[in-house]
Amino acid sequence: MTAQAIALNEIEWRSDAVAASAGRAISNVATHTLAGIKHLRILNAMSVIRDALTELLRHLHTEDSITALENATPEQRIKIATKFCEINDKVRLMFAASENVHLGYWKPWYTPKLNAIKLLNSELVGHSEALKDTDAALIILSKKDQEFLLEAILNPKEPSEDLYRVFARK
Repeated sequence: MTAQAIALNEIEWRSDAVAASAGRAISNVATHTLAGIKHLRILNAMSVIRDALTELLRHLHTEDSITALENATPEQRIKIATKFCEINDKVRLMFAASENVHLGYWKPWYTPKLNAIKLLNSELVGHSEALKDTDAALIILSKKDQEFLLEAILNPKEPSEDLYRVFARK
């Protein structure tokens, strides 16, 4: 098995772990009464989702995953994008189920977890959309490269004399 195949399999495995965690949370929200112990189970399931999403996204930004995704066939990219879409669907179901429950006193415990999951899920959706686009070349930046690029855009360096001369000619 090649390094690329191993990296793609690990991405799929981590995606399945997130989907399973989201399914467990949906089940807890939908089937349990709202006693304190039930809230703790639901909150624990949400923590598992948050942690699994964090790990999936962290793994997605490793060198091995970046290389594997850049070299993946369109079919492989679509397969992974589909898994990410399935995760998004389950997470959205979890949010819908949570909104139907009166949280009362427990709301301050839920809000940070739900907000973190929402943020991580939106990042995963962005990756899914990029992977679905099979007509474009895929260039994935590591977290460090993303931060470097963002810093360069937000705080550009002063142009050099050579750059001034080039633009003066045009």
